[in-house]
Amino acid sequence: MSRRASTLLYSCVVYFGFGIITAAIGPLLPDLAKSNGTGLAEIGLVFTGLFLGAVLSQFVAGPIADRAGRKPVFLFGVVLMVAATVGLTASRVPALTLAFALLWGIGLGATELAANVLIAELFAERSVSALNLLNVFYGLGAFAGPALVSLSWERWHTGMPALWVGAVVLVSQIPFVARLAEDRAAGLSAAGRTSGEMPAVGAAGVGDVGRGRAVYRSPFLWVLGAALLVYVGTEQMVGGWATVYMTRTTAIAISSAALVASGFWIAFTLGRIAAAAVGARLAPRVVLAASLAEAAAGILLVNLGTGNIGLSIAGFLLTGFGFGPIYPTAIAIIGRFFAGATGKAIGTAGALGSVGGMVLPFLDGVFIARLGPAAGAHFAIFAVLGIVVLSALARLASGRPATPEHAATPPRAKKGEITAY
Repeated sequence: MSRRASTLLYSCVVYFGFGIITAAIGPLLPDLAKSNGTGLAEIGLVFTGLFLGAVLSQFVAGPIADRAGRKPVFLFGVVLMVAATVGLTASRVPALTLAFALLWGIGLGATELAANVLIAELFAERSVSALNLLNVFYGLGAFAGPALVSLSWERWHTGMPALWVGAVVLVSQIPFVARLAEDRAAGLSAAGRTSGEMPAVGAAGVGDVGRGRAVYRSPFLWVLGAALLVYVGTEQMVGGWATVYMTRTTAIAISSAALVASGFWIAFTLGRIAAAAVGARLAPRVVLAASLAEAAAGILLVNLGTGNIGLSIAGFLLTGFGFGPIYPTAIAIIGRFFAGATGKAIGTAGALGSVGGMVLPFLDGVFIARLGPAAGAHFAIFAVLGIVVLSALARLASGRPATPEHAATPPRAKKGEITAY
């Protein structure tokens, strides 16, 4: 097996493992609240801790990955996620549970950053397809997580074994990640071929990556990063609170409501499979626009179908299908746009996304607890509209260079060539 193929394979299995854990946390909120002696709104802070850890990790891990390499960051992240998962399932003290969620988020941020950068560099000429394929396995794990919670509840009256399964999957990949061989020069060269020239920042070696600070002055990065902030938060709050929403607005049993969350995540995965299939033939902005339109239609249907089991389920499925390709497609755009400083650029965008994951699910939980489930659904509509507006603004900002020494805009495409955005 080639180095590119093996790196993609190990990364996919790791994504499957942390997809199980991430998606299982939402249906496990009542279980976690009971074991920690708290209410739903309070235990919702687990999401905040998880994404706060990811924010801190990705801001730091990006520059480290550009200098020290992707493998050390990748390995650190996987090991830390395993340890934190064990702690999360064993804890009965709320403060300690939140501390383990924070550590898990740090591991998640490091792992996600390293895998995204590796795949974006190794498959630079078709990064939209490759990154969507990578994230398909997150979606498969996210589908399996709530389903495992439902099965565990039926058999053992606890959903915690779902987290143990995710941890075992991650442990199985530690030896392979430890032996992973990386060659940044090959990735940078591929990135250069994609845009038509060698990267301007960091191409000469790790010592030049510091010049990538011009990345931080790019309006395009911050606007598209803001879109990811709202998107990640909305994805997590819709998927994370779907079970609670269904049980409080319909007569559906909690075990069946958990399967609605699984349905959301399998539709999410199907959206990424579709994007992986067409990503090499369509401009990234087309994939992104179509996904946003589907997500907006889905979340509107959830609101219109409040109290109706069939319409609510259909709305969650359509929303999941639209949400699926948004994050990997945006990361592919950023990777092409900032070839040569991908660690910093993707790390910054990923950290901003994690801010949304930290804040929005908690706010949605507060709205549901204090104002009822309909308020949480209304909040999701405004969030999706925010993603649409920010993505449009990012498209406008993509034509403006960051600085003379690092122009964010790639060269004008030749006829028939797909550009970064």
